[in-house]
Amino acid sequence: MIWTQKVQAGKVEVKGAIHELELKPGAIAEWVFIPQKTGIFELHCSITGHAEAGMVGTISVAAAN
Repeated sequence: MIWTQKVQAGKVEVKGAIHELELKPGAIAEWVFIPQKTGIFELHCSITGHAEAGMVGTISVAAAN
């Protein structure tokens, strides 16, 4: 990732250097950033046992049309 433009979660918009997000169950956040390359990337919680409990996902980065 080159830089983060903003993160918006609920009624809060956060700007500046952001390296990770922590979401509660059912929460939704929008993370606007400029990626360095396209592809499908894995996401996981780094807290011991959380990834094994299902706190994983993927993000797909596609070229703009």
